[in-house]
Amino acid sequence: MIEKCLESTASSHVSSRPASNSYQLAVVGCGPRGLYCLDSLANELQQLDQIPRLYVTVIEPCQYPGAGCTYDIRQPHHLRMNFAARHIDAWVNREDRTLQQLSLVEWMRLHHPGFADPNAFVPRAIVGEYLHHCFRLVAERLSRFAEVSLIRDKVDEIKRTEDHWRVSLSSQTLQANEVLLTIGHEGWRTTAMQEEISSERLIEGVFPICKQLNLQQVAPQAKVALRGFGLTAIDAALSLTEGRGGKFHECGNELQYEPGGWEPEIIYPYSRTGRPMLAKPSSPTLIDTVDTAIWDKWRTEILNSDLPISPSRFDACLWQPVIRAASEALTDIKGSIHSVTEVTQWFENWRLLPPEMVTNVMRQSAEIALGNRPPDAGWSIGEAWRQLYPALVKTISHGGLTNNGWTQFKLLAVEMERIAFGPSEENVRKILALIDHGMIDLTFLAQPSLTEHNGIMKISNDSITVNLDKCINAVIASPNTPATTGPIGSLLSRGSIKCIDPTLGIDIDRAGRPISEIPGDTAGLAILGRATEGCVLGNDT
Repeated sequence: MIEKCLESTASSHVSSRPASNSYQLAVVGCGPRGLYCLDSLANELQQLDQIPRLYVTVIEPCQYPGAGCTYDIRQPHHLRMNFAARHIDAWVNREDRTLQQLSLVEWMRLHHPGFADPNAFVPRAIVGEYLHHCFRLVAERLSRFAEVSLIRDKVDEIKRTEDHWRVSLSSQTLQANEVLLTIGHEGWRTTAMQEEISSERLIEGVFPICKQLNLQQVAPQAKVALRGFGLTAIDAALSLTEGRGGKFHECGNELQYEPGGWEPEIIYPYSRTGRPMLAKPSSPTLIDTVDTAIWDKWRTEILNSDLPISPSRFDACLWQPVIRAASEALTDIKGSIHSVTEVTQWFENWRLLPPEMVTNVMRQSAEIALGNRPPDAGWSIGEAWRQLYPALVKTISHGGLTNNGWTQFKLLAVEMERIAFGPSEENVRKILALIDHGMIDLTFLAQPSLTEHNGIMKISNDSITVNLDKCINAVIASPNTPATTGPIGSLLSRGSIKCIDPTLGIDIDRAGRPISEIPGDTAGLAILGRATEGCVLGNDT
């Protein structure tokens, strides 16, 4: 295997100081983004007449480079993507690709034909297999132009020393002329809880499932609080039910749940707002009925905005194009006029959604996604956001918003995440089936009180209190809260790199180079991905 060959060369050159006649590049983190960077490097080297003596060291602690921890191929198949397979393609250049460089759907037709539906939301493990396969192809091609090695380890710190970088791993230290950081989530970290809950009761994080949510951690018939109501919380709920032998059966347009016998007694999800994630349509049929000129017009409107956009111009430049596009799309698809006021009112009602209406809006979104119900204003806002999002990314990233404008945009983006970038209709129907069965109880969904006293943990609201056995923290860490012991944290603590402000990401230029107030302190360093959210929009998409 190519990885074994890469690992066998890892100790031959990475520990020494870069030689004057060679160039050493360290790529820290090799999930999907690291994979894309290596492919781009191979493409660039292929164009050169004279190639320098180049060493590329890939440092990735996960077992399957290219997949990283998010797409670990060992995770259970009930953990699925939240966008359709037709959108996944590891190769940027469709024209110049080789016969081996397949899209996910093309690759699945050969290796997993049962999952090769372009509109399917496939298991993340299968996407991981595909990405790891692509890494092996990229590593093999890159090896024609450079000496490539792979180190399976975690980077604790990087530091600029004279004319090179010192990269400190848990097991060794290496030096490089340039360092590329593409470290994604920095492992499975959660957002800290305000409540003081003992380690015996609290499970910090959902992943990996086999470790965090096994039968020892969450016993059958346990009463469980689940912090969060987003994609990670959905993964947790399905892992505690379907992942333990439970089955879902089609019953008309809905699903019914058949217990496997190993589930918790009950799961109480709770979140800051209590608002759910809406189902994302899988088939392009509904989307294709909208006149594409509508999306083109409002993309152009956003792209032509005068920059930077301040809070006073935020609504006119960014939000009104989304609302107007949604109104026009809904009018076009239903054949009757649907005003901007109607669409705006839906959004205002959404932000005030009472807990007793949560299952209704979830069910409606699933029915629309299946094509069993006409689209509504909620669908049109979500689709407008999805269609205009590339224009928002181009406009907002790298200084398109003032700092105060970013603060305003983050509030909107979090809300639109629930409306536009939710799970598949299948997973929404599964959660509804668990609610209908009584396995999931929404009694405490919006801002309950969680306490522990004398070894007894309780969850309560104004009218009821329930004793709990476990609390699962299913809220992953924000992009703007890096691990304190990792490479990003070490650079921030020394002042080598800076965030735009305390609530936003690392400031970088369009080449990924950190913008630093200390000349030379970041020479040869590039940072791409989640850590730059707030300078760059759309890292996770």
